[in-house]
Amino acid sequence: MNSEDKSPGGGAKNVAIVGSPNLEFYGGTQVNVIQSAEILSALGFKITIFGSGTYFERRNVDLGGKIGYIKNAFPFDPFSWRIVQKISRGVSEPLIGMFTSRRIMKIVGNHDGYYFTAPKFIFRSISGRIDSRKRVLLANHGTYLEFLSSRRGILSRALINLFDSIFLKYANRQNTFIHTQNTFQREHYLKRGIPGERIFLIPQCDVDFSRYAVRKNDEFRVLFLNRLSKDKGAHLIPTIANKCSGVNFIVVGDGPLLNEIKSNAGENVRLTGFLSEEEKEREVEMCDVILNLSNYESLSISSIEGLAAGLRIISKERTSGLTFISESVEGAVDFSDGSVRSICEIVEKIRREKEADLGKFVEGKEGIRKRAEAIFDRNVIDRKMEMMFKAVFGPTRNDED
Repeated sequence: MNSEDKSPGGGAKNVAIVGSPNLEFYGGTQVNVIQSAEILSALGFKITIFGSGTYFERRNVDLGGKIGYIKNAFPFDPFSWRIVQKISRGVSEPLIGMFTSRRIMKIVGNHDGYYFTAPKFIFRSISGRIDSRKRVLLANHGTYLEFLSSRRGILSRALINLFDSIFLKYANRQNTFIHTQNTFQREHYLKRGIPGERIFLIPQCDVDFSRYAVRKNDEFRVLFLNRLSKDKGAHLIPTIANKCSGVNFIVVGDGPLLNEIKSNAGENVRLTGFLSEEEKEREVEMCDVILNLSNYESLSISSIEGLAAGLRIISKERTSGLTFISESVEGAVDFSDGSVRSICEIVEKIRREKEADLGKFVEGKEGIRKRAEAIFDRNVIDRKMEMMFKAVFGPTRNDED
């Protein structure tokens, strides 16, 4: 059956969203996919999302009745199998389509437009088979660029060039447009010779600033809001908290290191586990600082959630995402030298600032929130996304009628 028959509605242009693990994984990419699908649907496009499998599920997803979703859309591809993704911890997912491009194209079918979530094999395998008159949008959610660029050495640079030659083979076609999350990504595509007019820089996030408030907290608290895994730096939490024994830490999230953190952290660490959106927002407001301990990130949605409540960000590494946030929101990010000692020194410095002048400290938080809201609030992002989708995919058939 052609995938178009599985999409709800009729009469409008149809767009396929391809390249995301199943939405039930519910990471940053999946949140962005849902947001994009909802914006496209509201504009009058008919949407079908093709899930590429996942090795574990975080939550159920309800898309309503207007957006089509095909879970585990490519079960014939070995790289999409749950056991393979589990063993590789998701590393196999970008390889989907390496050997099955013809069958994948039959599943995805003929659409008026194609939205790919990141440069990977599935982009290459389908792009080579798409009519050159059809519009293609290549987003950059969770790319190899940040991962490899965080590693210094000749091999990493060589791998970036190799993956560029493979995954981005069709990115310079006239029918293909690029959505980048930060200036680092934009510069990368410009260096590859893609014209700037075909590159959109929109730091996509789904953070509603109106749901957060700046609080005049009586106690200085530091927040960690992320998946509890080594790539997010969660293994450093007990060491940091033990060195900053006079500071209270709130850890919001779940993941494979939860029990390890419970065992090693002191009494100044409170672990909440996974929270509802409302509960999470209140925990964020109770804090003054948010730790970002990731080795690589293209944007960092959790950090932007912190900005919505005026929190300062302490960064372990100069990731492309946090560099972009720092350039966009003055005074929002304090960069460490990558060591636990440096992180703790910044924590203590900010605590002394609050203790010295609480009123001035709260004014600083309000300023951070105000500057960040103008750039990252959902309403701002939604408008930019709408403009991008209209520029790439054009008016719907309903508009033309």
